[in-house]
Amino acid sequence: MEPSAQAVVNGAGERDSPAASAVANGAACNTLVIKRRYNRVLRFPHRPLVMRSHRNDNLLPAYPRFHVADGEGLFKPIHFAFVSERMHADILQEREAILNALPPASVARQERLFARYDPQASLQSFANLLRLVGIS
Repeated sequence: MEPSAQAVVNGAGERDSPAASAVANGAACNTLVIKRRYNRVLRFPHRPLVMRSHRNDNLLPAYPRFHVADGEGLFKPIHFAFVSERMHADILQEREAILNALPPASVARQERLFARYDPQASLQSFANLLRLVGIS
């Protein structure tokens, strides 16, 4: 609480916050009234906080790292020559998130786009390159 804001002492001798004093002073519930020094009253529009559950929403990734969005709402995979195990897992996870968020009508088209690039082949190429250099 600001030192310049007045607080109301209730009947039990406890200090209330400025918001509680606004309600105690009969202010409307949709405005927050704070009395400050110099006898000025500040009014702030106060809207009740309504939280929305996003549990059932299937949201597309905001910035996909391994796919490029095209104009039709589908995602084209980025072709990598070499993919580490971590990248491979991230690519598969991003593909799953994209497929879960798309409407059922475009899932088949998206799967055909995903079939054009197999990250498993890039993972195998990376493993072969490491084995060729002597790193296993």
